[in-house]
Amino acid sequence: MYLLATSADLSEFEFRCGVVVVVVGVVVVGVVVVVVVGVVVVVVVVVVVGVVVVGVVVVGVVVTVVVGAVVVGVCVGVDCCVGVAC
Repeated sequence: MYLLATSADLSEFEFRCGVVVVVVGVVVVGVVVVVVVGVVVVVVVVVVVGVVVVGVVVVGVVVTVVVGAVVVGVCVGVDCCVGVAC
């Protein structure tokens, strides 16, 4: 029956104590939610940044290889020398 008691059935101290417990519980749950959301955001940012960095590196390597192949192909094709006396 105690769980079904109204504020009129409780002493002022018990009622205030109950309110404080509820408020503290809500604050704790709020803090936990904020921390969890923060951790998720950090993980997502790290993953996205990692993907972007890997993408930039891969694109850089591909561009370097393609440009190198084109330069070598052109030089071999027209029998030219770059910076070297032929």
